Order: sequence, then C-alpha cells, then structure tokens
Amino acid sequence: MNQTIYPCFPEGKKKAVTLSFDDGVIQDIPLVALLNNYGMKGTFNISCGKFEQCQTIEADGMVFEHKVISREQAAGLYSGHEIGNHTWSHIALGNMPSNVQMYEISNNQHMLETLVHSMIRGLAYPYGSYNKDTFEILRLSGCIYGRTTVDTKKFDLPGDFYQWHPTCHFAAPELLNLADIFLKEERPWYMPWQVFHIWGHSYELDCLNLWGQFETFIQLISRRKEIWYVSNGELAAYVQAAEKLELYDDGKRLYNPTPVTVWGIYGERPFCAAPGQWTDVG
Repeated sequence: MNQTIYPCFPEGKKKAVTLSFDDGVIQDIPLVALLNNYGMKGTFNISCGKFEQCQTIEADGMVFEHKVISREQAAGLYSGHEIGNHTWSHIALGNMPSNVQMYEISNNQHMLETLVHSMIRGLAYPYGSYNKDTFEILRLSGCIYGRTTVDTKKFDLPGDFYQWHPTCHFAAPELLNLADIFLKEERPWYMPWQVFHIWGHSYELDCLNLWGQFETFIQLISRRKEIWYVSNGELAAYVQAAEKLELYDDGKRLYNPTPVTVWGIYGERPFCAAPGQWTDVG
C-alpha cells in the first residue's frame, strides 16, 4: 500500500484561489460588491491608525487621491470576507526594533478584533518589509501567516507561511496567461495541491483603469467546481491542519488533532478526517 498521505482541499479539490487587498480604501466598497457577485472571497488588510485619512498616489504621470474607509465602514463592509492586520500606522516593519514592531502589530490586531468580533489570523507586511523578529512577534500574537509583496508567478504553497509570497499582483501583465495555465492543468490525486494567490490595492483599479480587466479575470477564474475559493487565513489554517495529521496502527488509522476537517488521499483512497477524531484508512 502507498504509505503517503496526499492532502486535498475540501471535497477533494486540488486547487484554491485566494485574493488579498491592502490599505482598506474606499475602492474596497465596489470591489467587495464585485467579489460577492461572483462568489469570491477576499482578505482585506487594514491599518486602524489610518482610518479616514486621505492619501495621494502618482501613477502614469497623474496624481490620484484616495481615502481610507472609516471605522464604521470597516465594521460592516467585509462580511463574508477576512480582515487582516496591516500594522497600526502602515509602517515598514523591517526597519523597526522589536518593541515598535510589537506595538504596531498587537495594537492594530486588538483594535481590529474589537471592531469585527473575530480573531485576526494574519498580516500583510506594509511595503513588503519584515525581518526575523517579525516572525516571532506574529507567532506570539497568534497570527499564522504573513503575506509579502514578492510575486512568484507560480502556484506553490509556501514552505513558510510567515513568508507567504503570492502568485502575482492583479496588474501583472501575465495575470490572464497565468489564469489560463492554472485552469487548464489537471491535478490528479497524487500531484501536489496548488493555490493562485492574487494581491494588490483596490485604489490601483482606479489609478490604472483596470476595473474591466480585473472583472474579466474574476469571470474567468470564478464559479469552478474544481476550485476552492478561500480567504488567506482559512487556507493557511487548513494547510497547517493537514500537516498535523498522524498515522497509527501500521497506517490503518489516522488521527486529526486539529479543529479543522481535512480531506486527502491515502493508499489511493479518499478520506475525510473530522476534528479530534480517528479515521480508518487501512
């Protein structure tokens, strides 16, 4: 018998799509409506110290003004999606001593959890900046992932979720080509699972006039029965749970010590391991 566990996403799926957007600006309002219309999930990373501030962005020789949403808007806008940490003041963590990093991360996390009445499980690094101290602070804060701004142009799961490099920015010229590759490739049970992780800032959809192109991408990638549409935090928690599955009795039984139901293949047979339960796989 094949003694390897091949994990799958829920219902035996081998592909997942996750999207993350930073800064919590007012363009998130139509973006959330767009994602909801196509049954997609997003992770929206917010800095509480920036609520209602106006900022200017220069793109293609033009200056655009955008505004951060209010505290009240943040409390209700993202229902069905994930809110993530983006530090209190949108600071470059890699340049800061550990005590400043701790304040920026933990203070913002506390404010967000008070605001939305749920756990904040991850952080998007402002400016993509972090250092080795950041990982330990995230761990102590109960966060299970940190998203960078380094595009891989690949669909691999991260080896370290505190250095989660996304597939690409939504303005990347390769976006639609990558989507075509992702959709066409078959993933048999014995092949590794894949994730297409897209990131960006919703104000860029205005600045770069990309609303139409982005909706074309969403139309292409959405409503596929073979894909799990998931937030950053849900995906990280699921993968980390799958890594904790334990085999006993010469590979005849499997134990899931986590609070997450996990699907997979063992000995070419599918299984569904319920939280805290034993599953016969022999």
